[in-house]
Amino acid sequence: MLIDELSGGLMPMLVDALMDILRRINADGVTILLVEQELDVALALASRCYVLDQGRIQFEGASESLRADHDVQARFLGAT
Repeated sequence: MLIDELSGGLMPMLVDALMDILRRINADGVTILLVEQELDVALALASRCYVLDQGRIQFEGASESLRADHDVQARFLGAT
């Protein structure tokens, strides 16, 4: 399943509900490719992350690794 910008323009309550649904779908064995600008949403759902900058992969790894890599977050994701 491909999902582009799950959180784009939605109320936080709806985003949370959709995240729960996607977790259940994924637990049933469906692979989900999520394109998401909100880091917290992506990290909450993903087991594996890719960070792209100008069409090039700048980070590839487990979501836990991205969560711990504050340098990548600051340089490419605008996180402080």
